Amino acid sequence: MSRPYAVLKLSKRNNEVIAFARHVVQSMTDNPDFLAPTPPLASVEADIDALGRAQSNVLTRTRGTPEARDACLVAVRHDLQGLRSYVQSLANEADSVTAAQLIASSGLAVKRRGVHPKQRASALVGPVSGSVRLTAPFAAKRAAYGWRYAEGEGPWTELAETMQASTRIDSLTPGRLYRFQVRALTRAGIGDWSEPVVLLAL
Repeated sequence: MSRPYAVLKLSKRNNEVIAFARHVVQSMTDNPDFLAPTPPLASVEADIDALGRAQSNVLTRTRGTPEARDACLVAVRHDLQGLRSYVQSLANEADSVTAAQLIASSGLAVKRRGVHPKQRASALVGPVSGSVRLTAPFAAKRAAYGWRYAEGEGPWTELAETMQASTRIDSLTPGRLYRFQVRALTRAGIGDWSEPVVLLAL
């Protein structure tokens, strides 16, 4: 039995990204299935408007306008990835049919794939005391990786994203147990956090 997943199919053309983003916001606005979108739709709409203005400014060929436009584009893409994760979190709580309908009503594309166990990051003791080396499963040729860790059952601490499928954490307390997770960020959106891996810091 396959599960439906919300995916982002973003064009390389900025005007089409703007149109798609507006479609998603319009689809989710006043939709009873989406009571508290994250990020808020008003914030997303403001970023889309800013991107639209920045895109128009590029046509004036004024110095610095392409860089400003690119920054706005990054913000909109990040907003859409956040909405995709929000929609997916709701879909995960529904049966397969309802989940597909919910995703479609958000304006996002629906993709089905077989259910596979979540992959795990690998964690190895680092070269110095209190350090750990983390490695993520391969996600895609173009992917970023988000990392987080927690001491015991404590709260998660998120780390800076990397473009490599590995990172190192320092200054952990030797003799304490830590949990580690990773998630991939690809053109399809932000993935789910991996199953936690536990390691004793040395």
